[in-house]
Amino acid sequence: MKLHSVVMGLVITTFSALACATVETPAPELASQERADDQLNEAVGPSLRGVYRVQGSALDGDVRRVVSGYVVIREVEDGYVSSYSLRTQHQSRGLVTSGELIGYGRGRLAGGDLRETTRIQSVVSAAAGVDVRFPFVPRKVSPRMVSHTTGRLEADGSIALEIEGSGEDAGHGPLHLVTRLEGRRIEPTELPASVRSVVLTGSALARR
Repeated sequence: MKLHSVVMGLVITTFSALACATVETPAPELASQERADDQLNEAVGPSLRGVYRVQGSALDGDVRRVVSGYVVIREVEDGYVSSYSLRTQHQSRGLVTSGELIGYGRGRLAGGDLRETTRIQSVVSAAAGVDVRFPFVPRKVSPRMVSHTTGRLEADGSIALEIEGSGEDAGHGPLHLVTRLEGRRIEPTELPASVRSVVLTGSALARR
């Protein structure tokens, strides 16, 4: 009986020592790796991939228009590709017509700062009161403008963009468009079906 007690005491002591041994501070090399990972995350910034609901304004020459819509961004090996679908309205001779800014871009993200080359154009319904996306509606389409885009992505998923571009329209002369947008990331399921074909086409063009 005495021997049994001694053996049990040794077993309990051994297990206690093992239990204590498992509660350790991280090895120096592991802690160093964790610090390196944190520094890398700070340098690279937050993940850009996602769907963003945005709103803002577009300054078309001396005419300012309210815009709202969606930006979809996909990360690729050497940066990211983006596609835009932004609704707006135009007024002419007292009539309101439906319009849209569509485009695509390719850029890089560094520490939350975006730099992108964007190709964007204006599409306007030629029939007052008829949605520009309505099938077979006649449309007026501007030339595609090569634009320079800068912006900022925050850790909370909010985004701010400024797209500035110029072009030449054979019917209306020089074009200059500055679009400023703010918004935040949303769930992909919140992207309307009517917009998906537009942004998917933009993404495909951006990858070329």
